[in-house]
Amino acid sequence: AGGEVAAVFGIDQRGTSRQALEFSLATFARSYVWQHPNLLVTFHPKMYLFEGPSRAEAHIGSCNMTVGGLETNCEAAVRLVFDLPAEKAEWAAASAGWAALMAHPNLRPLTAGEIKGLDGAGLLLDETLPAFGGSPKQPKTHAGVVFPATPFVAPSPRKKKAAQPVPATAAAASAAKVTHPSLPSTLLIQIVPHHNGEVFLSMSAVAQYPRFFNFPFKGLTTPKKDNPPYPQRLPDPVTDWTVYDSSGAPLLKVLGFPLNTVYYDKKSELRVTISPQLLATIAADSILQMTRVEDGMTDYSCDVFPPGSPQFASLMQACNQEMPSGGKAVARRFGWV
Repeated sequence: AGGEVAAVFGIDQRGTSRQALEFSLATFARSYVWQHPNLLVTFHPKMYLFEGPSRAEAHIGSCNMTVGGLETNCEAAVRLVFDLPAEKAEWAAASAGWAALMAHPNLRPLTAGEIKGLDGAGLLLDETLPAFGGSPKQPKTHAGVVFPATPFVAPSPRKKKAAQPVPATAAAASAAKVTHPSLPSTLLIQIVPHHNGEVFLSMSAVAQYPRFFNFPFKGLTTPKKDNPPYPQRLPDPVTDWTVYDSSGAPLLKVLGFPLNTVYYDKKSELRVTISPQLLATIAADSILQMTRVEDGMTDYSCDVFPPGSPQFASLMQACNQEMPSGGKAVARRFGWV
């Protein structure tokens, strides 16, 4: 009808496809993308602003820009109508969030080159693949990330939960009546990588929420020597890693990494094995932020923050439980959010 559209799309957690951005670039007057490298931070507003010569409207609520969100779902929103130019000042106040968004450091103008770069970095869905997912991608390493790690509010810690009986084998799990409480989205845990790439997680954490780890494991390791096999999670969970430096800036990104996960039942230890690039980059006692994703391509998003970084100090507040110290002066900590 002779108007024009400017739009901002959030691409956190692969919530937007390459095809959607290509359509936006070809159709709208101006298009932008917003993303934060930390999975705890998601672009989530649904705000529609309409302005003409004699009237303006703001629709703000739960409605995604989909057929369901705007036409067929049960949604909630507020509709504000302004007469122009009489209510110009009121309209300026109601739409001020747009100007603030345009100035945000995590916003980037959309171009064909930008779409290609975002797609190459594994940040977009592909609608030509089955269920917008397809087969797991091959591990891919990036020297950095596209968007800055701007500050965010520390998440509220979950209260400590009593440990549940943990079946050591899949057979024991099937025989037991196991209840599944609501899962937390994220495990925060201090880690100390060993020289061979192994990282010890926490059986205390497993005892609280076994299903977060898909425990007990149904697979078995293949011993190199004449040793008994150990329970192993099969297939390896696919993980995306971002390691930050002491200033809080992204230092290394590894996408699609298969995380070898084994339960050493004799010692009651849960170990994962990281790549040489990650091993060389992760400092001892860093906080691993391990978030369940399960989007058809990735099982966990893993962000690592070293001691001294601003994110470390913030996330440490949610690490409200101690692990057995093993004789060390200071025990590692973990928590759920």
